Amino acid sequence: MSTANHSYPLCFRFGVLTYSIVGPDAENFKINPTTGDITTAIEFNTEGKPTYYFNVTAKDLGGWQAVVQVQVRILK
Repeated sequence: MSTANHSYPLCFRFGVLTYSIVGPDAENFKINPTTGDITTAIEFNTEGKPTYYFNVTAKDLGGWQAVVQVQVRILK
């Protein structure tokens, strides 16, 4: 579906990043903690909920982290 990545190198100066996903609709999505690849955990119904929200966190070994809100719209 998508890949989480970062574009601010000073924020992640302590090496390897790990990714996680949380939020009200997070159970409908999966994230690879190493690569940041985001996939769906369910098959979406175009007649169901039109918009899903969750947060993606990228954290390095030094404790630095960044959080972004993601909005997924299901198109009919």
